Amino acid sequence: MSFCFPINQLRSFSPLNVSFCRKSPACSTLWVCSLQFSKVDWDETPPGELIDDWIVLAQNLFALNSFQIPRRVVYARSLTRLYLHGYSDASEKAVGACIYIRSVDEDGNHSSHLLCAKSKTAPIGKGRSTIPRLELNAAVILARLISNVTAALAKQFHEIRAYGDSQVALAWISGGASRWKTYVGNRVAEIATLLPSINWYHVGTHDNPADIISRGALPVNLKTNALWWHGPNWQHSSPHRDLNDAQRQQVDRERKSVAVGLMVAYQNYFLNEMLTRYYPNKQMLLRVTARLLRFDSRGPERLTSAELDKALLIYVSHTQKSHFSNDINRSKEGKIVSSGSSIRLLDPYLNADGLLRVGGRIRQSELNYDTKHQLLLPRRSIFTCLILYDAQQLSLRTANFASNFSSTFLDTVWDKCGS
Repeated sequence: MSFCFPINQLRSFSPLNVSFCRKSPACSTLWVCSLQFSKVDWDETPPGELIDDWIVLAQNLFALNSFQIPRRVVYARSLTRLYLHGYSDASEKAVGACIYIRSVDEDGNHSSHLLCAKSKTAPIGKGRSTIPRLELNAAVILARLISNVTAALAKQFHEIRAYGDSQVALAWISGGASRWKTYVGNRVAEIATLLPSINWYHVGTHDNPADIISRGALPVNLKTNALWWHGPNWQHSSPHRDLNDAQRQQVDRERKSVAVGLMVAYQNYFLNEMLTRYYPNKQMLLRVTARLLRFDSRGPERLTSAELDKALLIYVSHTQKSHFSNDINRSKEGKIVSSGSSIRLLDPYLNADGLLRVGGRIRQSELNYDTKHQLLLPRRSIFTCLILYDAQQLSLRTANFASNFSSTFLDTVWDKCGS
């Protein structure tokens, strides 16, 4: 059995580029798309359903001979306002857009007429997209079409509106390009460049003339279709509507994953105030702090050396957290300090008390622990100045300044910050 397809009957011409395959809904194009999707070889007979559809289509193609499409789209005698309205829609088979010019005269009479349209078959096979993505592609076609029309007509329109019946696609457009993944983000960026999101509105499926493009229509039915030739009768629409749970999931599926880095700056205003208040008297600072630490527990009247050492380590920890917070956090995670750290060459490590100490090969020596692994303090801090001042005053009271200064300070603390 052989079956011949009269391809010549698919061709039609109009000086307005108003052909059945372009400005009118492309049933023939959709039929060819269905033929390709069926994966029929060139020498095989198509399925019976496609043959029946082709026979109906071929018989209706002759109705195009009776089509009369006027060139004039503005009929107002005394024109006061001119509107440009565009509509887009998509299906699994095709995407498309159409544009209407609506004119209003001095008496308030208005007329709306189809200006132009564009259709495109949807991808098939492995390149198929979801319906919301196809709706977004239809919106891209509409934005390009509106841009071309406004540039070609060079008219001042009172208002330009774009409509779509996909709330998911409209949510992507209104959300901006930066928050979506690459596929959606690129298309939203192009739409925003051609037509701002404030110009996009929602329209119901039954009032959307572009729905005829995506679904297809026979010429005999299209000839008397007022929705296609003049657009919907209503004039107002809400730009935003609430999304249901399923639509919200479709919107969030294209949301870009953003890694948020949270940096918490260490601050202890009480300890800073204590350092400022009792500077430069280190002994008074440590004694007051030790008394405060003992406030909720009983102990001997005289402070012990252990209590004073505990107070000292509190200020060491406070100073390190204020200046080496990034190095401390990396050490807690088991990482080495960053290459840009000022203490990197000292090979620091975090001891059991959470304090940074000097590391490196010196750990192989036979010196005591505090001498080998000295506490790290920044050069420019009020606590470091307080330690140095106290050590200097103590050394001045003795005959040998250098040796006493070394034994009281440098054996336990390393004053190093980038030098």
